[in-house]
Amino acid sequence: MAEVAITVQCQISGETVDFDYDDVNTVGVFIKDLQGEGMAWQTPTDDCGIFVDGTPYTYNDVSKKSLSDIGVKDGDVIIVSEDVTNA
Repeated sequence: MAEVAITVQCQISGETVDFDYDDVNTVGVFIKDLQGEGMAWQTPTDDCGIFVDGTPYTYNDVSKKSLSDIGVKDGDVIIVSEDVTNA
């Protein structure tokens, strides 16, 4: 368990927030936490997902992987998007 300092940019709400977050949490838990802050979609579609420092990941492909599994590290910028397929 390691907390990482990340910046989350939500293309849905337009908010940008800095977080300290546990990188062993899954992407699914991360998105659920963001939903509580109004910073993510409520129902995932096939196209929604996140960018981690420019690399796109669809939610359905990585929802059960930890943030560390997809390479999130201290200082990363994570963009929450309704469509990561046109990257």
